[in-house]
Amino acid sequence: MSLFTVTTSLHLPGKESQTMKCLHELFTIERQILESKQIRCVLINEYAPDNIDRLSNIRLRYPQITCIQKNVLNIGQAKSINMILEMLREETFEFWIHWEESWLVHAPFLTDAMTIFKEHPEISQLQIAKGWDNVPHDVHDKVNVVSHEYHKVIDERLNMKAENVLWKNKPWPLFSLQPGIDRVKNIINIGDFYPHQNSVPHGKVNGSEFNFACRWYEQNVKKGVLTPYRAFRELHHISTNRYIY
Repeated sequence: MSLFTVTTSLHLPGKESQTMKCLHELFTIERQILESKQIRCVLINEYAPDNIDRLSNIRLRYPQITCIQKNVLNIGQAKSINMILEMLREETFEFWIHWEESWLVHAPFLTDAMTIFKEHPEISQLQIAKGWDNVPHDVHDKVNVVSHEYHKVIDERLNMKAENVLWKNKPWPLFSLQPGIDRVKNIINIGDFYPHQNSVPHGKVNGSEFNFACRWYEQNVKKGVLTPYRAFRELHHISTNRYIY
């Protein structure tokens, strides 16, 4: 059983059309995500103070998706991820397929991804989005695995346990919320995302993702990137970094 999630902020300029485009292209290419009884689909929308229902079009177009509208108690991306982590802990999921509304898929990926997880039990996270091509990696059929050589670089420069670690000027410990698939067993027992660790507590995750990534990395995990790349950020991407929720 797998959990598919997508997070968005429909109240921000351009995000509703961007989200609809993302979902249309994704489900046109990977229809099985919607139709499989082995995949639960969830969309989480950020809180907005005007209380306008912006999820009606998505519910109408994609009744298979459980749409969750956040309230004032759950402002910020960290709280969205924590809601997902709670879902992963409450049910018996093997994989978490995570997506963001600004990424477009260009080719099928799910069948190849599941084959890679079967053939490479050492891989904990398989990134679908383009990335990590500038670090040493071991090349396999349809997957690049970040190499032991680069793990040594991370180990030497981090040289500390992850507890309120300042994230700036540190090598990133591989984990990413960009489109990808995770083995749930390496996700559910390492705590939450803590908003106070972010540069803007109720904004985008940076410090909290870094600290979560450190705890994830300490499990001696491996990171793979699906090749050729299947997902790319939309050309006219509107970053939410400029907004404070």
